[in-house]
Amino acid sequence: CLSELPPPEALLARARRALEHRLLKVRLTAVREHVAMNYSFENLIGISRSTVALRERLARLATTDLPILFAGPQGAGKSLCARILHHHSERRTSPLFVADCGAPEPVLLPELFGTPGHPGLLHQADGSTLLLEDIDRLPRSLQEHLAEFTRTYTLPGDTARLGVRLMGTTTVDPETLSTVIRRDLASHLCAITVPVTG
Repeated sequence: CLSELPPPEALLARARRALEHRLLKVRLTAVREHVAMNYSFENLIGISRSTVALRERLARLATTDLPILFAGPQGAGKSLCARILHHHSERRTSPLFVADCGAPEPVLLPELFGTPGHPGLLHQADGSTLLLEDIDRLPRSLQEHLAEFTRTYTLPGDTARLGVRLMGTTTVDPETLSTVIRRDLASHLCAITVPVTG
């Protein structure tokens, strides 16, 4: 017994959905290839001992969830190291969130902590990684808020603990970072310091 064929509109809708699904798979494959090419450990170019050691250290650190501070001169590749580390960690299925700590406080406060109805980067990065670029430029008033967050990993007025991995970059010598930012914040972010010499 033959069943009736669906109307042409329904067949056309199914064909469109199948085509859209196929296109999404192709795009996803392209994105995965892009990430693999751009965030490979081999993108840290060089054969010097320090570059080889950096690649090996990043590979080891990718398996941890500890906060990491990348320290080195401007243009040395600190942000690239953070991106590579994120894309080789268990958190790679979520995007890497980035905050420019040199932004003015009125911009940075809601960006990090959110506003009513608009979650900030700390909340959005739950289960992922938040990279705090140029942490040494973080406004003093925000350092207190961020230090409080690193003590409890909860946002003000909330009791839910967030699973955010924090990473930071700085051009300041890690030994003197606590003279630029709060000592408790510096000690938390410097759980592991990775020198990047470029």
